[in-house]
Amino acid sequence: MLLPTLPTITSDDKQLQLAKTLWVEGDWEALAALSDEIDNKARNIQFNAYIAAAFAQLGHREKAEEYWQRIDQSEVLGKNDKLWCYRLLISGVHNTLARARDISYETKQSYEHLQRAASLVFTGPEQRLVVRIRKQTQFEHNYSYCYRKQDVDIKENLFIDCGGYDGCSVIKFLLKNPGYDVVSFEANPELWKYYKKLPTQLVKKAVYDYDGIIEFTLDPIDADGSSLIKEKIIDFNQKVKNEDCPKLQVECIDLSKEIESYSKIYKNIVLKLDVEGAEYAILEKMLADETLKYISHLYAEFHWNKIGMKKEKHDILIESVSRYVKVDSWDAQEFGVHKRDNAAFKRRSAILAIFES
Repeated sequence: MLLPTLPTITSDDKQLQLAKTLWVEGDWEALAALSDEIDNKARNIQFNAYIAAAFAQLGHREKAEEYWQRIDQSEVLGKNDKLWCYRLLISGVHNTLARARDISYETKQSYEHLQRAASLVFTGPEQRLVVRIRKQTQFEHNYSYCYRKQDVDIKENLFIDCGGYDGCSVIKFLLKNPGYDVVSFEANPELWKYYKKLPTQLVKKAVYDYDGIIEFTLDPIDADGSSLIKEKIIDFNQKVKNEDCPKLQVECIDLSKEIESYSKIYKNIVLKLDVEGAEYAILEKMLADETLKYISHLYAEFHWNKIGMKKEKHDILIESVSRYVKVDSWDAQEFGVHKRDNAAFKRRSAILAIFES
């Protein structure tokens, strides 16, 4: 459908061209400031419309109505002229919705509203210009557009495997949930060799509630009790005391911030935590940051009894977490291979062959 257009603007109407440019950029303050330079001549219908749109975006309803009345009372206002003005104001509604969606990190929906805002007024190259410029101006301080590559589609599903161990959780999850992208966090160098053929991105770091360097105590028996938490009993059978366990300085990342970044790319995020006691600090931070809202399902192995935490405190925290996301227990040891017999490796090879087919 062809958009209604106003009469051709003469090249010497520089103020009108400036108003149009500021509208395209979404510079509402500068556009509203041009109101002092408007007279009441009928030829300024389009100019008044741009000014009304600017005041509407700034939330100055009375000023917006004032300039809309100038349009409405014009003796030379044609049907197409008024329709164009209506489209300009409705475009502002979609621009506001785009900003609201951006604030809540709903990137795809934000982008759709921004495209709609532009298409109501322009077509073709001018429409694309509006979208591109406003992404760089109005949204430059919001994560959704800062980190989003131009014209890259939002992806569907992500499984975040924290405390990846030897990749057993990747196998278990993908067997029941094909089609997910997977990222695994594992800080123990002894276990990295198992990830070579796994369909996941391995991040050789620990997850915690801040970015930095932290002491990581290793489980020398089978590696599955390794922990960032000093109070955590590494070998629950007490064959090896904590003070006799090897220790590493490893890099840890703030999982809340990491999930917030992933939420700009993925519609659906499933999180698995098996981090030997660090889950409590992580979940408390996610509650405080409200980043749990980005998670559709949480699988976790909890270790309250291994870090000296009272069961009551554990229960209170999980009750709070459950208000945001469904919580289920997790155990993927049946798919493990670390310090297992050849049969375990053969089973994994068979499963990987299925993934590759």
